[in-house]
Amino acid sequence: MKASAACRMLLLACVAAPALAFDLNGVLDTAKRVAEAVKPAANQQDEAMMEKLIGEQAALEILSKAPLAPLPRLQRYVNELGRYIAAKSGRSRVEWRFGVIDDAAANAWAAPDGYIFITTGMLRDIGSEAELAGVLAHEIEHVVQHHYLKAIQAANTRAKLGKLADIAKDTAQVSTPALDSQLQALRGSIGLLYERGLDRGDELDADRRGVELAGKAGYDPYGLPLVLQALGARGKDDASLAVFTRTHPSIEDRLEKLEPVIEALDPAYFPGRTLEERYRQFAKF
Repeated sequence: MKASAACRMLLLACVAAPALAFDLNGVLDTAKRVAEAVKPAANQQDEAMMEKLIGEQAALEILSKAPLAPLPRLQRYVNELGRYIAAKSGRSRVEWRFGVIDDAAANAWAAPDGYIFITTGMLRDIGSEAELAGVLAHEIEHVVQHHYLKAIQAANTRAKLGKLADIAKDTAQVSTPALDSQLQALRGSIGLLYERGLDRGDELDADRRGVELAGKAGYDPYGLPLVLQALGARGKDDASLAVFTRTHPSIEDRLEKLEPVIEALDPAYFPGRTLEERYRQFAKF
């Protein structure tokens, strides 16, 4: 399935929740116009537009690898939960968008400007809403802390990114080979980052902040560690964990680092909600 078709599927999955509706199709159609190389506008220093452009291209890169799951009810559920948790984060005004990807491999990704994706393979290792909240909170914190944004900026010159960000402001569709080449280079650097993974410190930072965010949202902070334990129980030779293990610190290391973090959390976060039955009602594939 092409990325643009996948984006439209996710939009249709979410429109049935009016209070949480967002125009992901429109957002990524803008990215498609960017990919067709619209001419640059004037201001090359707009950080918000730069993040928007990078986020759109990163989301398209992720969706180019696997389709969105044709499960509207599950898509709405993950969006409702994700947006509820994100509203408690340090970037509550971001236009958060969540998508479930139809992929047996267990993984989850974030992209700048509020895109979060989780695979059906990961959802199968999750046993409660609290565990899903823990994974989503981890990915939300990647966006809040600009982990992916900083990594992509580090791999590209600021001048080039500024020029490309200007493109996103202009709706005139004027294609040029030079701009096509620049956008292909940007997508290439984004793809390499997702293949390589973030720095270990960024992942551990998202773990620490994520368990606190989940607790702040009213969920059991042990949700994320329980998911990590379930993944670890599969064994290191499980092919569905190949990308996850290559792009993240070891599960043992993450659990060890999380133990004192959770012990130091505000006692008011305990006991948090787990909501196993509600999760089972929606997580049907």
